[in-house]
Amino acid sequence: MSEKLKPCPFCGSDNVHITRTAGSLHDETGSFYYVSCSSCCAKSGSEFSPGGRYTNDLYKAVCDRWNKRAN
Repeated sequence: MSEKLKPCPFCGSDNVHITRTAGSLHDETGSFYYVSCSSCCAKSGSEFSPGGRYTNDLYKAVCDRWNKRAN
């Protein structure tokens, strides 16, 4: 899990972290993971994990979603 989160694209803060929220998708219980900024409350899109399992692939997908910037 070596992906580093970029600063917030909206406010520039480095105070960003991965957040977990319990939920369900198509009748399957699990967790949604996304990156959020504590300074301006910006959020990335979320990745769903059945059963709430947190894997290296999930971590990379969440980081990649946040770190992707429009050109």
